[in-house]
Amino acid sequence: MRVGFLFNHEFILGGGEISFLDLISEIRRLDVVPIAFVPAKGEITEKLDNAGIRYVVSPWPHLNLWSIPSFFIRVKALVKMFADEKLDVVHVNGARAMLYAGPAAKRFTIPCVWHVRVLERDVILDRIRAHYASAIIANSKAVSNSLVAIVGIKKCIDVIYNGFDLEAAGKVEPLDLKKEFGLPNLPVVLCVGRFTRWKAFEDVIKACGILQKRKVDVSLLIVGESHKEEADYEASLKELVKKEMVRNVCFSGWRNDVHAIMKSVDVFVLPSRNEPFGRVIVEAWASGLPVISTNCGGPTELIKDGSSGLLVPVGAVEAMAEMIEKVIKDKTLAKHLSEAGAERAMQFSISRHAEHMLAMYRNIIATMGGV
Repeated sequence: MRVGFLFNHEFILGGGEISFLDLISEIRRLDVVPIAFVPAKGEITEKLDNAGIRYVVSPWPHLNLWSIPSFFIRVKALVKMFADEKLDVVHVNGARAMLYAGPAAKRFTIPCVWHVRVLERDVILDRIRAHYASAIIANSKAVSNSLVAIVGIKKCIDVIYNGFDLEAAGKVEPLDLKKEFGLPNLPVVLCVGRFTRWKAFEDVIKACGILQKRKVDVSLLIVGESHKEEADYEASLKELVKKEMVRNVCFSGWRNDVHAIMKSVDVFVLPSRNEPFGRVIVEAWASGLPVISTNCGGPTELIKDGSSGLLVPVGAVEAMAEMIEKVIKDKTLAKHLSEAGAERAMQFSISRHAEHMLAMYRNIIATMGGV
């Protein structure tokens, strides 16, 4: 089976691109020939090159009234690419790419899978995307519900949680945090993610400030970076650390050794206002970390409160501080959360994820009368 995998961006915006790359790498083991379509050369194409996955560069410009003529030209070009590659199905990871891939797949008469990983909705464009989709995948029930509210239940929306290379987390060794980041010998709270406002990293900073005022000393390690359009948010976080006089806070920037970092800290916190899935939760579980998350979106589906993690209300910094203190002081609780989380992580293997996807491809191809 020849499958075209379409990326929305040429760079890694978040966990969605990482999950898509993992799927493409794994599904090759199931006699699938993947051909990636990327809007430009960049970070994604470098990773595809390293993995030995062939790709085609195909831009999907932002749409407006003035770009309508070029839109039809791009769709026609995409139809030819699909034909040249002899594709059986296309799998689209992103909103803008779907606007081009949907019409192109319909003209070439092959199925088109739209994979949705975000909660933000566009009433008009999402209905157009859904119209061209042979199947829709949501990475959580929260995302599925946001789609149903717009496109209704006429379209079948399958909830398929992201898959993970769980073995990768087990192969790495912990880091020396003092040597690597200059952190003192204190319990370390970890946050990981792109610096975007709905991630609400400021709440963890405030929670750590509350703990320090209570004479509960911790370090805070924030791993991630912002894209250019959100650089002001990253700057505001660093300014907040100074304003609140929170000690022992390290902004590490983007890191490729997140699993090693996770194996070196004491507790992982996800403070998001609204999280579509929560990839980092599963990564933390696989690394043996106790998890604290806000009670929103995907995390409420992933975490059984008090067992595989602890949930706190969105924006409740006092409650977040209390849970952090509880985990770092109660070793029995921390061990219980770590063990339950590790067991839960096993349900998100990349091999199971790839098998589920292949079954979907075969089903929609059969439905359309293909082989």
